[in-house]
Amino acid sequence: MAQGAVIGAVGASGSSLFPHLHYELRDGSGAKTVEGLPSYFSTFQRLLGSHTVDVKQGAVNTGDIVESLVPGKK
Repeated sequence: MAQGAVIGAVGASGSSLFPHLHYELRDGSGAKTVEGLPSYFSTFQRLLGSHTVDVKQGAVNTGDIVESLVPGKK
């Protein structure tokens, strides 16, 4: 997959409090013999409490609330 490609769309389904996206990168197919791999994203904003932090490049962790800083990609 190329940098800048859309990897998913955020939507609401099931019993969630707000729209969200589940994303995982693995080193193979299947469920029992694969390992999770780190994912790095660029040009986004992370919400931390009552303020935000601009991130040039970094990992997104479980529970992070993020938004793209690339125009037209929110």
